[in-house]
Amino acid sequence: MKASRIVQVVVSLQQGDAIGNETFALHEIFKSHSIPNEIVFLENKGKVFDTKYIRTGKQVDGFKFLESDLIIIHESMGNKKLHEIRNLPNAKINRYHNITPGKYFQRYRADLAHLGLDQGRRDIMAASKNYSLAIADSNFNAQELLAGGYTKIKVIPVFIPFQRFSKVKELANHTQHKKRKTKRILFVGRLVPNKKVEDLIRLFQLYHSVVNKNSELLIVGQPHFDLYFTELTSLVQTYKLEEKVIFKRFVSDKELAKLYSESDVFITMSEHEGFCVPVVEAMYMGLPVMARSDTATGETLGESGIKIKSLDYDMIAETINEVVNNNDFRQALVDTQFLRLKEFEHEKIEQQWLKAIAEF
Repeated sequence: MKASRIVQVVVSLQQGDAIGNETFALHEIFKSHSIPNEIVFLENKGKVFDTKYIRTGKQVDGFKFLESDLIIIHESMGNKKLHEIRNLPNAKINRYHNITPGKYFQRYRADLAHLGLDQGRRDIMAASKNYSLAIADSNFNAQELLAGGYTKIKVIPVFIPFQRFSKVKELANHTQHKKRKTKRILFVGRLVPNKKVEDLIRLFQLYHSVVNKNSELLIVGQPHFDLYFTELTSLVQTYKLEEKVIFKRFVSDKELAKLYSESDVFITMSEHEGFCVPVVEAMYMGLPVMARSDTATGETLGESGIKIKSLDYDMIAETINEVVNNNDFRQALVDTQFLRLKEFEHEKIEQQWLKAIAEF
């Protein structure tokens, strides 16, 4: 690599979200190969809970880019400060994580829908000539870049720091679902409209009322819009499921791993995803996955798990019952998921990144 330093640029530096986790993981990879590197953030609306991460990230204001820097911009939303960085003469990589279409957010934050998302997407596509290379984390995202004018594109999956779950995984008893009478459905992700958490609540209402009374739905994630969260809790109240649908906001890595290991099935009804990291985390923890196969989620699952291709709640509810009660069927799902995990092994992704940056 000819560049003297790698600088990763993120809009918001947050520990616990997929982009923040990958940014920190890449920082450690580059460091382990004696490659000087920095993390620069444009704003910091989220929280960083680990002091070493606080020390690692640097505010863009006052940061000096060098002419010999290779700049990796994690593109995930619009930001005015990105224009200046994209226009620097340096070699640059667009690490494209996808931008959710603004239509999902129009009712909740029209300004974000227009400036942060739809305009942000247009800006990224208009900047295709500013980048030496684009690295998408899924083929779905790569196709968007191709349609937007990018010509040099690689696909490298998201680097997921599984080690944060490893201690709990070693202790986890994946037969616990046999011992508990209450079957637990788990969802992990941001509580935003494209995740369609309301569809999951409707599905659970049918499953709980018709198929299995001894069941609960655990929803783990941060609400981003008060109105959307109010709509979700109101739906739960309408169904009189306050004691059966449990919301948890921020949880530690240890607690999250424990929730994965103690649940019976992971379900996401998300309608738009650029990758969907929680699906892979659930696979790693040996939890059967059922996921709406729209956009990149089906690609992330590959030939593993169960893809939800239509909103036939009756059929989905019966499938859930099969997953949580038929041990042979459940184990077969877990086995195919472990095979799929080979595509997300750290060593494989690390080598793909090292090969990509070697060009610079």
